[in-house]
Formats: sequence, C-alpha cells, structure tokens
Amino acid sequence: MFTGTILALLVMVVLYIVLTPYWKQLIEKHRDKAIIKSYKAAGREYGEALSYCCYGAPGNLMSAKEKFELWEKAYKKRGFKALPIHAFICHGGYDEPLMGLGQRA
Repeated sequence: MFTGTILALLVMVVLYIVLTPYWKQLIEKHRDKAIIKSYKAAGREYGEALSYCCYGAPGNLMSAKEKFELWEKAYKKRGFKALPIHAFICHGGYDEPLMGLGQRA
C-alpha cells in the first residue's frame, strides 16, 4: 500500500512537470484571444461614437474612449501591434473589417 501511494505521487509529479508548460501556453493563448476580443469591441464602440461626433451627437464618447484606452494598453502589453483609430472609426461606423488585428509588433 505504501509503495502504491509513492508511485501515485511520483506519477502526479511527472505529469505536473510534463503538462505544466502545455497548460500555461493554452491559458496564455486563451487570454490573448479574450484581450483581442475586448480590444475589438471597445474599439468598435469608440469608433462608432467618433463617427457620430461629426453629426453633433457625442453620446458616450468619453466613456468609450476610456474603455478603449484601457483595452488598448492591455493589447499592446501582450505584444500586439496597435491599430490606428481610423481603422476603428471605419469598423464601428461603417462595418469595414479590421485588417491587422492580432498581429504581433
């Protein structure tokens, strides 16, 4: 019985050592996707608010700007290349696709 417990612990330690890098990589990939998704959504909201500004309807411009800046900082911190604000204006206001989203700097 004592040998079985030691063997089980040994197997758990080996599995932990072998699988930890894989799980860390998987978690990081998931975090990257979540940050990209949030950056895109915040940029779309901010771009849409900016596109309506020329009509005299500022709406939620300041809150959208703050949210966008927060996600842009997180996006750049992960090593991605920030997109120009014009891309988000076209995306949010006119449904144009975002080119270069998720590219590393």
